[in-house]
Amino acid sequence: MNNMIAKSNFILTCEQAFLTANTNNLNLIGIFTNINAEQFPLVYRRFDLIVNFDIDTPGMHGLKTVMTNQEGNDVVQSEVGINVSSNTFQVITHFENLTFAKPGKYELKVYIDSQHIGSRFLTVNPMISHKAVA
Repeated sequence: MNNMIAKSNFILTCEQAFLTANTNNLNLIGIFTNINAEQFPLVYRRFDLIVNFDIDTPGMHGLKTVMTNQEGNDVVQSEVGINVSSNTFQVITHFENLTFAKPGKYELKVYIDSQHIGSRFLTVNPMISHKAVA
């Protein structure tokens, strides 16, 4: 039985995230929770998911991310192995060309091994066109 304890400190979505060489300082550009779309389905070019968490057992773990729509259906999921080197650790994952079929609230659920450690919500909004009235 796995007695691992993991707890998220923060889960963010942004346009771009990277670590500074030599210092490992986290750089975040364009943090967001809303996406505006002119039409659906929307293919969103790229975003990054940043997960910062505390864990009591460093070593190899599985990081699983599941995105669900507001009906609770899976939109996409990914799973990668991560080598956790300290009790406070952060991971940057990239999502490219993700399709949002319709407007609504989407949930990015994050798991370490099989333990749910937190979620980030994204709201996809339809843009209202302002057509001139003759």
